[in-house]
Amino acid sequence: DGWANERAQLKGLMSPDAFASAKETSGDKDEPAWRQAKRATLNSHFTAPAVVDAHWKAAQRLGFKGGRYLDPSIGSGYYQGMMPEELAKTTSVTGLELDHTTAQVAAKLYPSATVRNQGFEAFQSPDGFFDLVASNVPFGNYTLHEKRYNRFQAPIHDHFFLKSIDKARPGGLIMHVTSTGTLDKPDDRIRKELASKADFVAAIRLPGKTHGKAANTEVVTDLIILRKHTAAGPAPEETPPEA
Repeated sequence: DGWANERAQLKGLMSPDAFASAKETSGDKDEPAWRQAKRATLNSHFTAPAVVDAHWKAAQRLGFKGGRYLDPSIGSGYYQGMMPEELAKTTSVTGLELDHTTAQVAAKLYPSATVRNQGFEAFQSPDGFFDLVASNVPFGNYTLHEKRYNRFQAPIHDHFFLKSIDKARPGGLIMHVTSTGTLDKPDDRIRKELASKADFVAAIRLPGKTHGKAANTEVVTDLIILRKHTAAGPAPEETPPEA
């Protein structure tokens, strides 16, 4: 009850007229932006600025100097906003965001980026196109429908890894904050699939309090860094970034 005024104001700002293009995930019917945003809160993960900063420093240390960058879960654009200035001058950004309102926010904040209001499973691009694929991906014990990956029955966070590797160029980096389940679950089918296409560079386990009070939750997560194999095979061993 203490949030009644704020709720009423927000619901008015997110009227069906203002967001007439918002759709159900299934695409079957129009959906008010209010209900879409409410549903999206299950996977609207806050990423602490210190984590984003370390993410970019690791990418630079591992050789990323600009190019094509894909953020498959851009949210309101934290990674775009904290990109080092020297990279911003030489990097083209493509961001995907399922929630219509959040995608609108990211597009307004970062007009130089290409922000698409769609889920990663619906995203179409050539394989081997991006130099860097990096984000704080959604995680949970549910699957996405995408014919190419349905055989894995992968949880959503692992689906993001499977597709990210295919979209990265040979030698490109895949760097995601994800659930600990990606590395810890007993079933290793997906890890073997990832290993067949990319080298394991580093993994950093982030304590539950890493993302701070703003996250309103304590969850242990991992930053996993992979480098896609080149045409010649696995890359030579390299020094992982410092934690």
